[in-house]
Amino acid sequence: MPTIRDVARQAGVGVGTVSRYFNGGYVSEKNRQRILSAIRDLDYRLNEVARTLSTGRSWSIGLIIPDLLNPFYPILIHGVEDVCKSVGVAVILVHTAEDVTSLPRLLRSVEQRGVDAIVCAAGKVDPGATAIPLIMVDRVGQQTSFDAVSTDHMEGGRLAARYLISRGHSRILFLSVALENVGVELRWQGFRDALEEQGITPMTVAGQRMDFQHGYHLARAAIRDLRPTAVFAANDLMALGVIRAATESGLRVPEDLSVIGFDGIDLSDYVTPPLTTVAQPIYELGVHAARLALSRAYEGNNGPNQKLKLPPQLIVRGSG
Repeated sequence: MPTIRDVARQAGVGVGTVSRYFNGGYVSEKNRQRILSAIRDLDYRLNEVARTLSTGRSWSIGLIIPDLLNPFYPILIHGVEDVCKSVGVAVILVHTAEDVTSLPRLLRSVEQRGVDAIVCAAGKVDPGATAIPLIMVDRVGQQTSFDAVSTDHMEGGRLAARYLISRGHSRILFLSVALENVGVELRWQGFRDALEEQGITPMTVAGQRMDFQHGYHLARAAIRDLRPTAVFAANDLMALGVIRAATESGLRVPEDLSVIGFDGIDLSDYVTPPLTTVAQPIYELGVHAARLALSRAYEGNNGPNQKLKLPPQLIVRGSG
């Protein structure tokens, strides 16, 4: 069975460098790639029990997400896991099923499992909710007291509004969600403000979940009662429901009804017509959140809270 010395010899680096790599310390990208290659070539397996006993750490982080059925979150998970896997840190996944009342209990449960940090994508967390490093991702409020990584949701809302204005729309509907969701609230704020600057008052309706079915049923009623010429949906799944509702109502997309989503999930490019969307850098959100978690847990980073906001991108396709 190969040892850490064999990995170091194969990679052409010192044993100390390999040890830092496994313990989450700084290793140059060049040496990191050499070590990864040596691990694969030798089929090396780290003795996790020995490492835990010798360091007093579990070499694991918790990841709390709100909705496994939403294609947004597997991409986020992938980003977190790729970073953690590269340094031998396990990811323990917990799912709230969009039940915000369960979040305090789940935070305690994950912490009691002995993880070294938590990445939370499931919503607002009260200050002091956990004694270990906590990194908020995606659903991040303006005043959060934790490390945070998010898309600039307000700018995303402004991008959607400006685009619809440029297409000559004034009867514009925002399809929202009644659940507490900071990201959606910020999208709405940016969207509304940009429209009102041009003298346009947007309409809004809200459902209970951000999924295809709720988008479809809300849009069927709104098309009948409100007669919008454009819809900005809180996420891509809802927007796909809007397209189906429009088609079944005898409307052409985009000739009779323009539709814009939010997120940029892969599925949005494979519907008819392809969905115009405000895309988030989903994978990068996971990568940055994981790196920050590892920095807090293993690299002695005790500095002030960090707030990282990534830019969204408007992707114009056939539905807009």
